[in-house]
Amino acid sequence: MFRALLLAPPPPPKLRKLLTGGEVLPPHLAHDMRNYTPADIHDLFGLTETGTCDFHCGPADQPQGFGTIGRATERIEFRIAASGELQIRSPFGMLGYLDDPALTAASYEDGYFKTGDLARVDEYGRGALIGRAKEMVSRGGIKIAPLEVDHLLAEHPDVAAALCAGVPDERLGEVLHAVVVPRAGAALDTASLRDWLLARTERNKVPEVFYVRDALPSGSTETPARPSAIVSPPTFVWEKGFATSETESERLSSPTPPRAFISASASS
Repeated sequence: MFRALLLAPPPPPKLRKLLTGGEVLPPHLAHDMRNYTPADIHDLFGLTETGTCDFHCGPADQPQGFGTIGRATERIEFRIAASGELQIRSPFGMLGYLDDPALTAASYEDGYFKTGDLARVDEYGRGALIGRAKEMVSRGGIKIAPLEVDHLLAEHPDVAAALCAGVPDERLGEVLHAVVVPRAGAALDTASLRDWLLARTERNKVPEVFYVRDALPSGSTETPARPSAIVSPPTFVWEKGFATSETESERLSSPTPPRAFISASASS
């Protein structure tokens, strides 16, 4: 919704508050919205199982808190387990999963609901999500949080949105792929994007493959869906040293594909 608003006419003059949830609010998007409207931004984090808004990043924590989920709300207790998982205890939570006592029991530890989210707490007590435990990528034994790379890619001036995911690799076990959406009017050059990333993060966190698309893949709730970014990857054929989707109708006359790019350099 925020991305759509940025492409719309100026905001209504009486707009006072914007509430957002359902997906992590990237810092660059939060800053863009702050420039778009003087309305207060309230970033909310909660789960169906815990029954309420568990964390809130409001005006008092902005802009420094952009990129975090803010502070725990009233009567919410939380902890970060040794595994790095965010666990929440709430008086508003569910009684359990319907007709599944085994799943219910496995979802709690000492009364805390195991969210499956990896998180940390900053020096001001704000929670920050690192990623989902099941989405962590192990590239040659080195753990990579796709969400971290999503946010870094989205800081590029020509990138509107990004979504990374792990795919199997015979040599390294897993490697990182990225779907990127260009900003309106931008001519995104994936080779330059790769060099831009290399200057800002470790080589292991730079995706081996970039897919340039008009929109991020989404799930049943219409929010970005990381697994669907790689469940059905395109079939690739090689032309002029680059990989291009065989499903594309046009054949390329230039060496730089407009829709997909695979780095020709070997994984390291």
